[in-house]
Amino acid sequence: MLIVLYAKYQPTKNNKELRRLFPNVMDWINTIKKEEGYKKVSFIGQSQEANIFVEVYKKIPEEKFALLIHDCILVKKEDVLFVKQLLEDRLRELYKDVILPQHNLNKLFKESLVSISDESLDNNKRIRFDRDFSK
Repeated sequence: MLIVLYAKYQPTKNNKELRRLFPNVMDWINTIKKEEGYKKVSFIGQSQEANIFVEVYKKIPEEKFALLIHDCILVKKEDVLFVKQLLEDRLRELYKDVILPQHNLNKLFKESLVSISDESLDNNKRIRFDRDFSK
C-alpha cells in the first residue's frame, strides 16, 4: 500500500484498486501527486507524523523515561497506557472531523516490548531529544 501511496502518479492496477476502496483519499493523494509531485505526499505524511509524536512526547512528564524515535515513543511498561492515551487524544484533537468520539482507537498504536528491561533504566534520568535543541 505504501509503495502505491509514495510512488509517482500512475494509474496502475494497484492505484486503481486503492481508489476503489478509498475513493476520497486516493483522489486527494493523486491530485497532490499531479499538482505538486509525488514527494509532497510523503512530506505531508512525515509532517503529520511529527506533529503527532513530537507534541505527545513534549507532554510526557520530565520524571518519566521516554525516548522519541521517528514514529515511536519508547517508555517503560508502566507508562504504555498513559502515552497511548496521549497519542489517541492528539489524534482526536487534530482530526476531530474524521475521528468521531465513538470510534475505537485501541488497536491503532502498536505496543511491543523491547530488549531493555524497565529495571535496567535509571529512574532519575530522562533522555530528552528537545533539551539540547531548546537552548
